[in-house]
This record gives sequence, C-alpha cells and structure tokens, in this order.
Amino acid sequence: MFFTRICDGCGTQGVGTCVSCVERLNDCRYPETTDVVAAFVYEGFVREMIIGLKYRNHRANASVLIDALIARMGSIPAVDVLTWVPTTRGRIRKRGVDHAELLARPMARRLGLPVRRLLHKTSNEAQTGRSRQQRAVGPVFVARPLRDGPRVLVIDDVVTTGASLDRARAALVAAGAAEVVCVAVAATPAPVNTG
Repeated sequence: MFFTRICDGCGTQGVGTCVSCVERLNDCRYPETTDVVAAFVYEGFVREMIIGLKYRNHRANASVLIDALIARMGSIPAVDVLTWVPTTRGRIRKRGVDHAELLARPMARRLGLPVRRLLHKTSNEAQTGRSRQQRAVGPVFVARPLRDGPRVLVIDDVVTTGASLDRARAALVAAGAAEVVCVAVAATPAPVNTG
C-alpha cells in the first residue's frame, strides 16, 4: 500500500506540514482567557493539525505544534519531569498510540527534561464528543507515587473546561508532586453568551 503525506493546513501532497503552513501558525489567535497556558485557539488551521495528529496519524504535526507552543510560552517555570494527560485504553488500541504522548516526547527533548508516564486514566470514557457540561466533570486519574516532591509539567492537546488537567493536577499532587504546571497546545473558543 502506498501512502501520500498531506499537509493538514493546505492539502499539499507529498509533504507533512509545509513551510508556509508552519509560518501561518504565527498568525493564529491566542486564547482570550484560560486557567491553563495554551498557545492557540482550537479553530481553523490549528484544529486541522490536531485532528491530523489524533485521527490521521500525522505524527510530524506533533513537532510543529510543540515548537510553536514553546515559542509562544516564552519561559516555562522550573520543572523536573514532563508527563501528559493520557487518553483511554480503547482510543490507544484504535489509534495505535496516545496522541498526547506524541506531544510530550518532543517537548521534553526540546526542554531537556525527562518524560515519564505518570498518569493512568481509570475511566474509559473519552472527552471527545461530550458536551461542555459533561466535560466539566472530568475523567478520573491515578498517578504513580512520586518521591522527593518533583515539579511536574503536564501537557494536553486541547483544553475545553480544564477539568481533565485539573483532575490530572490533583492526582499528581496526591501522589507527591510539589508543584504541577499545566499546558495545552490549544484551548476551545469560549462559549458565546447569548443571554
């Protein structure tokens, strides 16, 4: 079987993410307000890149998105280890990989940090496709016991309500983390207030 690489930004065949689309990331909007450091609003080109990573196995998008996230973050608080918000086991079986891990590994390399799987999702319910109200409840995580109170950086692809990262933070603190810093590639646009 012959596979053609396609740019998720413009559809150009024969390349991963093309140079002009990488440059387009500079023009993408920042989230207006979020409790989590996020580089972009989850819309347009950024949304297509994340969808390409998650559902089309376009792994090159991870490096492009991480480079842009690090550039937009500026400085990162001092941390000892990087981890990610894991997806469900069913999603990993279906996709063959945990997409958030695909983001965590290049980020750790660029920041010179060790990367470890510290969280396990105890529920098998995916957040994708759930309403904002349903997402607010968040998944349940268990963290590996942590010695010496490390400072942990947690990455996720998209933050909607912040519930997943809040639950991840709580699990890591309960396991012994001294501090937890949460980041995401993108944040969903704030709901429009019609009232």
